[in-house]
Amino acid sequence: MPCWINSLILFCGLIRITSADYCDCGLSGLQKRVYGGNETYANQYPWVAHLRFFNYIGGGQYGLCGGSLIDHWHVVTAAHCLHDEKGNVRDPRAVQVFLGVHNLYLLPRARQVAYFIIPDNYDSSKPVNNDFAILQLAEPVEFSARISPICIPKDDVEPYQRLTVAGWGHLGPNQGTAAALQHVDVYYVGKGDCYEMVKDYLYRTHPIVRLFPHKFIIPPIHENHMCAVDGSTGGDACQGDSGGPLMYLNPSNNRYYLIGVVSGSYDLCGDEMTPGFYTMTKMFRHIIESVAPESHVCYY
Repeated sequence: MPCWINSLILFCGLIRITSADYCDCGLSGLQKRVYGGNETYANQYPWVAHLRFFNYIGGGQYGLCGGSLIDHWHVVTAAHCLHDEKGNVRDPRAVQVFLGVHNLYLLPRARQVAYFIIPDNYDSSKPVNNDFAILQLAEPVEFSARISPICIPKDDVEPYQRLTVAGWGHLGPNQGTAAALQHVDVYYVGKGDCYEMVKDYLYRTHPIVRLFPHKFIIPPIHENHMCAVDGSTGGDACQGDSGGPLMYLNPSNNRYYLIGVVSGSYDLCGDEMTPGFYTMTKMFRHIIESVAPESHVCYY
């Protein structure tokens, strides 16, 4: 009987906008680590959220994830961040959201979460499939130079090649997490090439799979996933970056769009031959429009 290879590592009334001119979103706070990346400037990505998921209310230990502010009330993140090690949904009251953050040693006040919105087709036993969620904040956020929302792509087209991922996760496979927000450029990898890269990774790291390929089934790339990596440096998201944004900067209007959400990878990070997986925002646009009608769903 074939054996499935399953060694993914988790990276711990509608308002319809018809023109980017009406989209007040996605503008960098600059106006002018993540593996292989470097530190951002303060307020460079004013929508990036730092999320802490405690084991229980008042607990001291927490899991680290990222997120993206999309309107006054809502933050997009990865569904697997909202589940504990046993696959149970965490208590929203044990979650802290920090916005307008650059250095984690200089945190503003924590914002509380009212509840989670998780897709009906998310299965915590398969934690990277349909790995998308929205946090409803307990209080609305006031926008400023430090805090503002990112755009949601209205188009299904893919005009991008180079993308950017940001977060406070591990700086490398054997390194600690970042104190200051990091970012790195990654490059879109098509599903066919991504599958071949995954197969090559499993052949390199599991010799028995190469010796007896007919006995193993290499899982296909999920329909809701896209792949990206810097094939020269290995630049990619790493553990602790889960839920953070994969962004596209449209050069025609200088606005950033939330293309994907950091989901997982087969390697820890840093392997230029192994892409990371990102949940595609466009696959869950209907949920965003339904629960966050004030978000900016814009054409490129």
